[in-house]
Amino acid sequence: FLCQSHNTEVGVYRLIGQLKVDLAVPECYYFVPFTSENSTAGSLALKYFGNTKVIHVHNMSADQVRQIARALGKIHDASSRHYADKEPSLNRDTWTKFRSQLQMDIFRQMMEMTKRLDETLAECIDAALELLPDYFGSTLVVKIHEQMLVNVDLNATGTFASVLFDEATCDLRAIIDWQISHTGVGVEDLLRISMSGLKSAADRFAHMPDIANEIFGSMERHLDGAKAPYS
Repeated sequence: FLCQSHNTEVGVYRLIGQLKVDLAVPECYYFVPFTSENSTAGSLALKYFGNTKVIHVHNMSADQVRQIARALGKIHDASSRHYADKEPSLNRDTWTKFRSQLQMDIFRQMMEMTKRLDETLAECIDAALELLPDYFGSTLVVKIHEQMLVNVDLNATGTFASVLFDEATCDLRAIIDWQISHTGVGVEDLLRISMSGLKSAADRFAHMPDIANEIFGSMERHLDGAKAPYS
């Protein structure tokens, strides 16, 4: 798993290095993937960002989540127009693998627990559970949209360790962690940053339209006349 995660990140930086676009991602000076001949010495050398800090997920402001959305939208645009799905290490059937590791009844139990944690979500979760037998583990999301680079690492594991902010201004400096990224749909990043970066259901209801507009609007602004990969 560690070797695959490292090689995925290598694939991301290899792709981003070809885009020739100013993105909120550090410059990669060199990388060494794991191979059958090199099983112990994978490496990445990235540009150092001084005067930065990691902000705990529960202390992140809605404006900082919007900044992340804006940066991801630009990455979605650049990667979709430059054939992210041609990078072998990123072209994984994530949902089928997810289904093989987490059976539907376990997933249903997790959703029922979520309802108990936040009663305001009960109606939405019940509606989703009705669709579960038809869509659980499907690859529908990657079949109906053009594929782009999706981060996935932006989730609530205690900190947003994959994001660096300026110490003085608290503005976004860089998204640095891409170990479980894949080609997919930008909406996945939208959901992850909203669920992880916004503190409560009330915050998500209040700010989700703005966050969605940021991520889609940023992507759309950089399309240079190309058709948006999703609406």
